[in-house]
This record gives sequence, C-alpha cells and structure tokens, in this order.
Amino acid sequence: LLSRRQRQMCIRDSLNAPSEAEYNKVTRPRFSNAFPSMLKFAKEAHKIIPSVQLSIVDVLPKAQIAACKELAASLGVPLKIRKYS
Repeated sequence: LLSRRQRQMCIRDSLNAPSEAEYNKVTRPRFSNAFPSMLKFAKEAHKIIPSVQLSIVDVLPKAQIAACKELAASLGVPLKIRKYS
C-alpha cells in the first residue's frame, strides 16, 4: 500500500532528448552517466510513486519526439509533451 505522501507526490523529469549523446549536448550535465541515471531513477520511482512522468518540449524534431515516446514506453513511464513557450 502507498502512504498518503506517496499518493500525493508527483515527479516530472525533463528527458530533453532520446539519447545520451543528445542529452549531453542539450543539458551539459555535471556528472558522468547522468542520462542512464536519470532513466533508472524515473523507472524505479514510477514503481513506488504512481505520478512519475518524463517530459519533453514540442519543438524537438518529430523523429526525436517519436524516439522519446519509444524510450519512455520501454521504461513503463508516461511521457508528457509540453508546449514550448
């Protein structure tokens, strides 16, 4: 059973790109293995907290959006496509 706090939590993690190389270009992470670590976190957190999402913005090329959808689905984590403003 989930605690009340777990039911109330919501985590949205910015995926930003469908591959580690693209992710590193966009985000310039400070830590090595940031991309696989972020994916692992999202997958594991989704097992405990029902409201976990990966997100991207709608200005990515269509091929990258499709690849992000596939990646999120392979992890079993919902993908939210946010409107870029």
